[in-house]
Amino acid sequence: AMTAHHLGDVCMNQGKQTDAIRWFRLALELDPRFYKAQENLIFMLDAQQETTDEEANAERLQWWNRFGQDFYATRQPYHNWAHPEKRLRVGHVSGDYNFHSAAIAFVSTITNYSSAIEPVFYSTLERTSYDYRTKMWQAKYGPAFVDVSEMPAAMLANTIREDRIDILVDLSGFTNRNRLCTFAAHPAPIQIQAWGYVLGTHSPAIDVVFADPIVATPEIRAQLRERIVELPSLLGYMPRPDLPPPSPLPCLTEGRVVFSVFQRAMKISPANIEDWVAILARVPESIIRFKGGDYHPATRTRIADLFGAYRSRITFDYNTDHHEHMLWYQNVDLALDTSPQAGGVSTLEALDRGVPTITWLGHRMIQR
Repeated sequence: AMTAHHLGDVCMNQGKQTDAIRWFRLALELDPRFYKAQENLIFMLDAQQETTDEEANAERLQWWNRFGQDFYATRQPYHNWAHPEKRLRVGHVSGDYNFHSAAIAFVSTITNYSSAIEPVFYSTLERTSYDYRTKMWQAKYGPAFVDVSEMPAAMLANTIREDRIDILVDLSGFTNRNRLCTFAAHPAPIQIQAWGYVLGTHSPAIDVVFADPIVATPEIRAQLRERIVELPSLLGYMPRPDLPPPSPLPCLTEGRVVFSVFQRAMKISPANIEDWVAILARVPESIIRFKGGDYHPATRTRIADLFGAYRSRITFDYNTDHHEHMLWYQNVDLALDTSPQAGGVSTLEALDRGVPTITWLGHRMIQR
């Protein structure tokens, strides 16, 4: 089972999504209690064009039956102090308290709470992955920033209960370092999924999912088990203050159109590349620039091969720090979005730099 999972992990990181799904399914056949394989299988199925809401929720129900319901059976009464004058203790569970796109999505909200909220941050991020952003969280919140990376799910649930958290927020969903089994034990009176990977869990452990009118249509809401609480916009965005104004479009200065794909390589499907080949064919002399942290040599070769005769019109740019990354948008006319897993932060960053994004508004939450 472990070998099958490792093979699936390699395929997932190379963008070979169909192969990854096959290996993760085999790992679960060999060991139905292989949590990481189930988590990765859900993540990969979410990213398939042909996956329906019913299929995505069926796999989530499988997760609940294998892992969640046993923790749910351990839930206990709450002893939180109820008083209209008290500050609400809001806990946030995430493995992305470093420089990560998920943190960019939630930082502008959870660092600007009113004085009525007393925030606590439970970090599942391993210490070897701490960076300058993590140190900023630690410096700002001190004892309220709690390293729980080595705590098992049940121990973390007990810690949250002892901390008398009133509202617990999941910022990870079915992504790396999640603690959904802790949420299954329901250690807080109200449990919310928001901002990080907001596609629902199809379980009774999450009471509320944050969304907005675009992300969650009436048809999507009918499929979710959790209750939707609507925000004006699901994702907030805090622009960097240290960037110059957007520059003139390259098509006006260089005489050619420059497209960009500044998304993770693992989000790119063969169907995306078919569309982008058609764009290159219809826009003479245009090019596509790829940029991201996971464009390894094997991944670059795989993508370039799919472009066939148009491979000379694509480039792969090296990964940079975030400030320089934002400056790269000065070299771009239009951004190309991936599908079905559409951009969130990458779209906001492109718009912030004056670069429109060409996207496809699909029927599932992950496409919106």
